[in-house]
Amino acid sequence: MSDFTLEQIVNFLAVADHGGFSAAARSRNRAQPALTYSIQKMETQIGSRLFDRSGYRPVLTDAGRALLPQARRVVEQAGLFSCHAGSIAAGLEQELSIVIDPICPAPLLIKALKAFQQHYPSVQTSIYTEVLDGVTRHLVDGTCAIGILSVYSELPLTLHRASLLDVELLLVAAPSHPLAQTAGPLSGDLLRDHVQLVLMDKAGFAGVRDHAILGSRLWRLGDLTAMLSMLRAGLGYAIMPDHLAREDIDAGRLTRLRPSSWGVSASIPVTLCAAWRVDPCLGPAAQWLLDHLRSAGDPATG
Repeated sequence: MSDFTLEQIVNFLAVADHGGFSAAARSRNRAQPALTYSIQKMETQIGSRLFDRSGYRPVLTDAGRALLPQARRVVEQAGLFSCHAGSIAAGLEQELSIVIDPICPAPLLIKALKAFQQHYPSVQTSIYTEVLDGVTRHLVDGTCAIGILSVYSELPLTLHRASLLDVELLLVAAPSHPLAQTAGPLSGDLLRDHVQLVLMDKAGFAGVRDHAILGSRLWRLGDLTAMLSMLRAGLGYAIMPDHLAREDIDAGRLTRLRPSSWGVSASIPVTLCAAWRVDPCLGPAAQWLLDHLRSAGDPATG
């Protein structure tokens, strides 16, 4: 069996979609005899008719119906190949890696990634999750092009930063925890008597430094899922973003604590930022994603 050409396959789809050779030829801006010959040659190569021509309009045969889905996939993949090749020639990144702190609300990232996937379907995307300065390290060493982190993370001069949105941090514990049984605001001395669970990055930096360390008895964890499990089990208290703790609070698995040092709000705001390297400049896909993240995080546009 000879190799089929993409032209033949596109012509086959045109006849199937337009219900006739004349209409297919017009849609393809081709002469009808040339298009008909293309289909006939394809049928000869296959050894079976693709269309039943006995009626007023050509109708797909069993062979034609069986090959139709594969033909569509071939044309779709050819289109993606052409798009990818053109993008590479134009300087588009083949792969984009980003790194996020778990404090980042999932809807912000998901909304941006959905739009990115539609706009740049050929760009392979890798997403890392790191805590605190782990985000910065991935940016500095070039592993990732864009990071999302809190303003408490220290940034070197080699990185740019742009604010995205504010997140509320809450102090929470299980209802069974002794601190949850205490009436009124919790003093610093009382908090220091109990274990505080804090996230740490892979280099061992815990919490958000002094802003998130309330206790003197610290259990450091590198995994947010494990931290939530320990919180629910009453093994300690922790500072958590409202959007991550809200479901557990509403379900009664966690309860809010009120440190006296936080004042009447019983929460502290933290600003999330996007960060990227000053040099080299971001590629077109990374720049598009960064702009979309900034737009999604802006209340005026989001």
